Amino acid sequence: MYYRVAIQVDAVPTWQWKSTVLSSLDTLFHFLRLFRALPHDQLRVFSSSSREGLAEQLEQENQGAVLPFGDGSTISP
Repeated sequence: MYYRVAIQVDAVPTWQWKSTVLSSLDTLFHFLRLFRALPHDQLRVFSSSSREGLAEQLEQENQGAVLPFGDGSTISP
């Protein structure tokens, strides 16, 4: 599984990568501790079984798409 963290800066409606691709939860949690002072609504954690999936998710988030969960449910950004 791959993880990547995006941040929303200055209330800009787009998300930008803040991390490189992370491949372990321990690394992800360590990275998130560095940004614990940021409001949680300014951070997004993306996860995917492929690196390409991370890029697709960020693009969908920035386009305001509805993102599906693995169980078929959806969320609206």
